[in-house]
This record gives sequence, structure tokens and C-alpha cells, in this order.
Amino acid sequence: MPLSRQFRYLTLGAALALAAPVLAAAPALAKDGDKFGDWTVSCPPPPQGAKPQNTCRLMQIEQAKAPDGKDVTVLKASFFHLGDKDLVLFGYLPLGYAIPPGVKVSVDGGKEFPLFPQRCIPQGCEVATKVEPELLAALKKGSNAKIEFQLGDRNASVAVSLKGLTEGLSKF
Repeated sequence: MPLSRQFRYLTLGAALALAAPVLAAAPALAKDGDKFGDWTVSCPPPPQGAKPQNTCRLMQIEQAKAPDGKDVTVLKASFFHLGDKDLVLFGYLPLGYAIPPGVKVSVDGGKEFPLFPQRCIPQGCEVATKVEPELLAALKKGSNAKIEFQLGDRNASVAVSLKGLTEGLSKF
């Protein structure tokens, strides 16, 4: 074997050997069904014919008892990545919430951040916001978030536990 080829193999081998500890130290990414405190990873398959992409979401579903005693979903909250950098907070609210007063999220009673209406479908009305650094820092430090909106003629709020959110986001 020519000396130049041997040198290339040695150089490549040395580079791989040096990179091995770095690669081994990389955290494992979350997968479908993983739980982080009160948050669960959900990775639905992409729509048929769509190119594979990261469709995973970190989510929590909040339920309440209806007058008939049955559990009713009042909020589905999830985080997902939009593109390579943007993190989005997305939720489904019950049908019938009043759009003009708006929807707000606050962490541990602190500053309120708006959630913007998207559309209403049979599963509920979608609201979302890009998670800016100030909101992300509050979510990671907090213990509870509160989503507030108007439902019919009354104000409604849903408490969301932030237990496990920081760990989940770090592996997501």
C-alpha cells in the first residue's frame, strides 16, 4: 500500500478515535412514548407520501370531569420544533372559546404571553406561539403554567404542570 494511503488511514483512524468520546457523550434523543415527569413524547408518522422529518412533540393532556361524570379533554398542550431552531407552543382549546379576548399563558403567576388563534377543527380550536427566550426561561424555571381564555360568558383557566419539561426539552 502506498505511503500516502497509509497516512490517510492513520489520520482517519486517529480522527475517529478522538471523536468517539464526544459521540458517546451525546445525549440520547427522546423517542415515541418516553415520559419526562408529566410530559410525554409523541412521534406520529409523517403523512403518506411526505418526506421523513421530525414529527415528534412533547405533550400533556389536561382533563376535567363533565357534569355527567365523564372525563373531558380541556387542553392538549405540546411543544414541537418548526424548522431547525424555532420551538413552538401549541394547544387545542375546547370548541366555543371566545377569540377576541385572546388566550394567555403565564408561569407561576408571572408575566402573561399571548397564544394566537390558528383555526378550529372538530378536536378543538388551535392556538400557538413561537417560544421566545423569555418564555422558555420562565417555563424551564417554573412549576406550573396557566392557560387563560374566555369560554362562553365566563373566564376559564387550565393549569399545566411543568414537571419534567426542562428534561424533556433537553432530549427533544
